[in-house]
Amino acid sequence: MKTLKVNTSPVLMMYQDPERKIAAALAKETKKRPVIDATIPEGDRHVVWAVTDPAVVSLVAGALAKQPFYIADGHHAIPAR
Repeated sequence: MKTLKVNTSPVLMMYQDPERKIAAALAKETKKRPVIDATIPEGDRHVVWAVTDPAVVSLVAGALAKQPFYIADGHHAIPAR
């Protein structure tokens, strides 16, 4: 944050994948070498893969195009009761 002067915290997307098609496709991608694999001074590790296989991109895009998904950015959490 000090260097970039921006909050780079992750934004999570929630979606349904009952047949685990997206999960299986992305699991194969994570077996490849990541484009970024860094541990920051605070100890957090960040690993990023580039998904460039047209078949995987098409599968994920097609699956997500057919359903709603929800952005979970951590800033709008409902307090526990």
